[in-house]
Amino acid sequence: MSNSVAQFQEKASVVVLQDGDIVHEFRKSRGWIYLLEVLRHPGQCRYAHSLRAAEHPIPEEYRYVNDFSENERNAENLYAQHYVQNIEMADRQTIKEVSKRLNQVLAIEAELRVNNDIAALEEVLREKEQLSQYLEEVMWRDGRMRYFRDGGRKAVSSVHKALSRALQEIEDVDPPLGRYLRKRVKIWHRVVYEPGDIVVSC
Repeated sequence: MSNSVAQFQEKASVVVLQDGDIVHEFRKSRGWIYLLEVLRHPGQCRYAHSLRAAEHPIPEEYRYVNDFSENERNAENLYAQHYVQNIEMADRQTIKEVSKRLNQVLAIEAELRVNNDIAALEEVLREKEQLSQYLEEVMWRDGRMRYFRDGGRKAVSSVHKALSRALQEIEDVDPPLGRYLRKRVKIWHRVVYEPGDIVVSC
């Protein structure tokens, strides 16, 4: 699918995918609202609270705000939140499993480098980067857990699940595009789409 174009067209209650011979309609769920918002702004980070706000369209006279970066919004207090208590960003078991998988991936990487298997190395390096980024997001360098403020974890979990469902729907009807988006769209806490070989139009 190198250099191919996949187009998503948003209508009242559905999203239409056109990718070569594949044309499919999806019900426009919360996950689709989040996904389209991210795909429309490649390379720009969105946080869970910001994406949840995307469920409610911005009135026309305020839509210029949608082009602000996350830092500009925070500077203007446009997404001010009132927090009460701290909640860990991940459970200990998940951290243990991700760390274990990262160690496995590092061992695979070393073996592939010894064997000069460049083709397989690219996929392994991508997984290594994703695992490392996740751990950096949920833990400090000294091993202490990072914390959400009150309600933060619930928002992140809700957005993550909704995005996962939307990506799975794509993979069910268009496996190559679905696999591509799973690799290119980061869907935990900081949500961002990093473009690759496939041109995605919304």
